[in-house]
Amino acid sequence: MAVTRSLALFLLLSLSLFVSDSGTAQASNSPYPVEDNDDFHWEVDLGVVLSQRKSVVQSLDKVNFDADLKLWFSGGAYYKNIFIESTPNRNNQLTLGYTLVNTPKKQINLITSSWFYPFSASDQKSSSQRLDGIKKRKRTSEVGLEYNTLKYGFDTQFRVLHDAFSVHNGTIINLNIGKSLFTKTFYIRPSIGLAYITQNATNYYYGIDADETTNSRSEYHPSGDWIAAARLYLDRPINEHWSFVAAFNLAYVGNEISRSPIVDSSYSYDINFGVLWAF
Repeated sequence: MAVTRSLALFLLLSLSLFVSDSGTAQASNSPYPVEDNDDFHWEVDLGVVLSQRKSVVQSLDKVNFDADLKLWFSGGAYYKNIFIESTPNRNNQLTLGYTLVNTPKKQINLITSSWFYPFSASDQKSSSQRLDGIKKRKRTSEVGLEYNTLKYGFDTQFRVLHDAFSVHNGTIINLNIGKSLFTKTFYIRPSIGLAYITQNATNYYYGIDADETTNSRSEYHPSGDWIAAARLYLDRPINEHWSFVAAFNLAYVGNEISRSPIVDSSYSYDINFGVLWAF
């Protein structure tokens, strides 16, 4: 309970920083801001990264923590107030949005994106059989509002999203605070995040229904829970088009998620190294 109160206090204090009228702000939710422009324009970087991931459901992880080679996409396409973009330096998945407010002090967008990864027993990559007999957890899209601002040198993003297709029927409240640092050779962006996942969503993805129980897996229905995260993104130009990129993401889940019979760990991480081509 003390941890929950501390996290709630952190969220309220952080919100008070960027909803106040003082300070400066930047109307941008990515390195490629949505502009008041009638013309279509796009900014895209493509690359390949070597990625290693550890999830809280370790049955989904590769044996011996083998790394994957995957495509890396950064940037987006923009037309008037409509945009579609991916910003891995902010750890945001592909996002479709419409800008409602764009002023020198703030930007408010109506967006849709996917927060959760789907999984099922067939996705197990280890011999633990921990997921045997569970129902498939499906992917959905969440829709809601996003608020962006820049104050005191820190850029802040606040999202409130709800399941758009009645898959988990939950709500996600997510706050991210980061700072962009530039040296002669590196772009560096450290950030921290705090999310609250309501009970419907935690129960859908991490709960255990009566028809999923076994001798070693009891019925379980978690309440809403917190996820705290820290991230570091680095970009070093090699030449006019190529850059070396690296990203490290670490997240801790609260007790309601970590006590689930299908969850093995209270933390997850992913490490990514690769190269990026700027068009």
